[in-house]
Amino acid sequence: MRWPLLIIAILAASCGRSTPSAPTPVDSIRQSLTTRRIVIYGDSRPAVSGESLFMGRRDPVKERALIIEQIAREKPDLIIHSGDLVARGSSEGKWEEWEKTHRPILDARIPFYPALGNHEYVGDNEEALGYFHKRFPALGGCRWYTIKSGPMLFVMLDSNFDAFDGKEADREEAWYRKILKEADVDAEVRAVIVVCHHPPYTNSKTHGPSEEVRRRFAGPAKECAKFRFFVAGHVHNYERFLIDGVPFVVSGGGGAPQTAVRTQNYRTDPVYVGPSLRPFHYLVVAVGEKKATVDVMMLQSDESWKGGDLFEFDY
Repeated sequence: MRWPLLIIAILAASCGRSTPSAPTPVDSIRQSLTTRRIVIYGDSRPAVSGESLFMGRRDPVKERALIIEQIAREKPDLIIHSGDLVARGSSEGKWEEWEKTHRPILDARIPFYPALGNHEYVGDNEEALGYFHKRFPALGGCRWYTIKSGPMLFVMLDSNFDAFDGKEADREEAWYRKILKEADVDAEVRAVIVVCHHPPYTNSKTHGPSEEVRRRFAGPAKECAKFRFFVAGHVHNYERFLIDGVPFVVSGGGGAPQTAVRTQNYRTDPVYVGPSLRPFHYLVVAVGEKKATVDVMMLQSDESWKGGDLFEFDY
C-alpha cells in the first residue's frame, strides 16, 4: 500500500477523531503550494443498487473515469473532495473499487483530502469509518480537520449529523467556532474555505438544503472576517449562490448519477443559471497573491473540457 505517500506533505493535523469522546484538536495539516492550483470536486461514487433500475439514473462509468483522468492531468498541489467517494462505506470491496478507479490520481501521488459523505456511513458506522481511515491514515482518525495551504485555510467538516452519537455535533461545532476565531487572528491565514457534504443552500429536485448545516456551519462562518468560500456536494449537479457577498457552491459533479435542480420557483436565487442537468465537472482554484480565481471545468458531449463558470474571491 502506498497511502502514506499520497499525503506526504503533512506536517500535522487539526481534527475530531472517530471515537465519540475525542474531537480533541491537535495541530493542523500544512500543505505547500507549488503550482498554486487546487482541485475541488465531490460525489464521485458509483450508482447504488436499484438507482438505475428504479430511479432511472444511469451510472456514468465512462464520465467518472474521464473526470479522474483529467484531474490527474491537472497535477494540482492538492485535491479537496466534498464526500461520497464510495457507494457503501462499510464494504471493503467498494473501497477497493475506489482505489482502482482513482488509480490515475493515486499513482500521481497528489495529496487528497476528503470530507465524509453520507455514503461513507452506509452500513455499520464503525466498520465504514475503519475502511475510510485505512485509506487516509494521515488524518489520524479525524472526521473534521483543517488544511493550511498558502494563504488559505480549508476547514473540512462532517455534516452527517444523523450518524453522530450523543453530543458529537455540539463538540464539532464548538471546535469549528474555535478554529474560525483562531483563523481571524492568524496572520498566515487570509482566506477561510469551508467544506462539507450536505449543502446549506440548494435548488435540488432530489434533496432539500440542510438547515442544520446552515445553522451550525454557514451561520458561524459568516461571523469570520476571513471567510471567503463555502463548498458542499450531495446534489449531483453544479450550483452557485452568493450569500451576503460570499460564494456558496454545490459541486457534486464528480461522476455519481446526475440529479436535477430547479430552473424556476427557486428556494434560493442562484448566481449561476443553467439547465436542470449541468455537466459533470470539477473546480480549479488558482491561488494568486491577493485573490483566487475559481474555474469550473465542465465535461462536454465530445469528451472535451470547457470552463462553464468563473468567479473570484479576494483576501
